[in-house]
Amino acid sequence: MTNGFTDDFTPVFDRSGDYLYFLSNRNLTPTFSDFEQTFNFNQSTGIYAVILASDAPFAVQSRIV
Repeated sequence: MTNGFTDDFTPVFDRSGDYLYFLSNRNLTPTFSDFEQTFNFNQSTGIYAVILASDAPFAVQSRIV
């Protein structure tokens, strides 16, 4: 489902099978360290959902032009 650039883990399907939920470390907002001359990436984990069913709420209909 992803390109492998981010650390994605803990996939779970909802009961109806319409969505796939997973955690991912992709919130890359660097802050400068108070102690070292480097950047920190804190709180990078977020919860994401992938819509699997075309008739699920929030599903987007694709159109080939």
